[in-house]
Amino acid sequence: TVKWVTQVEACSALGVGTSTIQKWRNKDKILELGKHYRRQTPTSRVLVYNLEACEKTLIDYVQLLLKRSDKTGRQERASICNKM
Repeated sequence: TVKWVTQVEACSALGVGTSTIQKWRNKDKILELGKHYRRQTPTSRVLVYNLEACEKTLIDYVQLLLKRSDKTGRQERASICNKM
């Protein structure tokens, strides 16, 4: 079964502040409604988080960023070497 935790618990477990988790939801669209978070009750303003889904998505996201960074780094190093 899915374990839903409060925003405070999710922030603590993920090592981020509330503004970061809000940014991941609203601006970056990394966390999706229904998959990563939901309202505690249908009419509640309180959000709860599926910590396991959040952790998995964030790991995948970081790995993607690292791959992009490595690819960019290789391209930049090759460009520098070609200029020598």
